[in-house]
Amino acid sequence: MNSKLKTQNSKLRILIATDVFPPKCGGSGWSSYYLARALRERGHYVVIARPRIGATRNRLTDYDGFAVHEYAHPDLPLKLPILTNYQRNERLYAGFRRFLHDLIRGERIEIVHGQNGLSIPPAVMAAEDTGIAAVSTIRDWWALCYFGTLRHGDIACHGCTARDLARGLIHIAGVKGILGWPLIPYMETNLRLKRRWLARSHRVIAVSNYAATRLRPYVAADRVRVVPNMIDFAALSSTIQSNPTQHSALSTQHWVFVGKLEPNKGAELLVPALAAARSAWPTEVLGDGKLRESLALAAEAAGVGLSITPWLPNDEALQQMAGASGLLFPSAWPEPLSRVLLEASALGLPIVAMNTGGTPDIIRDGETGLLVDNLPAFAAAIDRLEADPDLRTRLGAAAFAHAQATFSTDVVVPHVEQVYTEAIMDARQ
Repeated sequence: MNSKLKTQNSKLRILIATDVFPPKCGGSGWSSYYLARALRERGHYVVIARPRIGATRNRLTDYDGFAVHEYAHPDLPLKLPILTNYQRNERLYAGFRRFLHDLIRGERIEIVHGQNGLSIPPAVMAAEDTGIAAVSTIRDWWALCYFGTLRHGDIACHGCTARDLARGLIHIAGVKGILGWPLIPYMETNLRLKRRWLARSHRVIAVSNYAATRLRPYVAADRVRVVPNMIDFAALSSTIQSNPTQHSALSTQHWVFVGKLEPNKGAELLVPALAAARSAWPTEVLGDGKLRESLALAAEAAGVGLSITPWLPNDEALQQMAGASGLLFPSAWPEPLSRVLLEASALGLPIVAMNTGGTPDIIRDGETGLLVDNLPAFAAAIDRLEADPDLRTRLGAAAFAHAQATFSTDVVVPHVEQVYTEAIMDARQ
């Protein structure tokens, strides 16, 4: 048996370093959890580590049988943008690096898999310190954009040049953002630091083809692998069947929107699109954020039927989604690969989505959903789906089939294991 095959078939001791983890987290935390669970089911030993910003002491917790090692990191009493970033990046990296180093030694870890922006640099550092392999997953833009979204309002970011950073500061703080311009050299240095450590990973997983393309200027092409986030269909089915009679607060045909009520998620586009479509269906919004109040006021003024339910546990949110007639996804930023879209596809929902980022990996226009480029087209797609039940049925069935064939655990996890094999082989050379 050659060494490569031996590595593939062995059971590994894996450390997953992640910024967030269930029970209270967004899509990236749940993606980390489903990966950890799938690896455990295949016989691997998996340990979780995460930073706790603002905590005063380290602690060991448990979630679903996983040991979750939490590193306490102080936060600043005053939230000053640049200083807060420094405290949560450069200062965090040093302490979390030592924490992960000790954990690797104590748990005899063979490979570290970093999941998010706060965790990947110290994870790669600790892997180098201990001589083991490091894999990093890019599922957002922390290493490519100082502001994390690749856009500032309606303006696309072209790589966080000094001009982009100056414009971003004004977008965030208005005229006062000019006061931050002298700090742009630090912001550029911070981005170089993040990119340097990302590039030192033995392998980098991009969750979509779009994400892989955006990584090309910063990571050697032979180290990048496209492996999507996964859906555990058995777990999803169990969640839905556990409460089959209360899938949604609405008993009629209705749309659902799931996500943060923030500009990058396109929440402010919901009401104009529904009004332009003269939608006959109410819309159930599952999420919270700074646009919540303005969204409710806009819906009332436009006569659009819209109800807002703040944050729900993941299981309850999935049950609400399962009772919807379709999903609206007006995201304005280049989503690397949306977990909401994956889950909606796995539930067989017809979807209307903006054509941004990695979304075309999930939605094939006219086949697994309707993919549009602007607000008028989004409104037209809403109207089209409401009027055509046969189209809704066809798109929902195709979305389910595509999700099962491309994003199911059985399909994705072997690719992750192959990436681990490659990283370990590289680390041993």
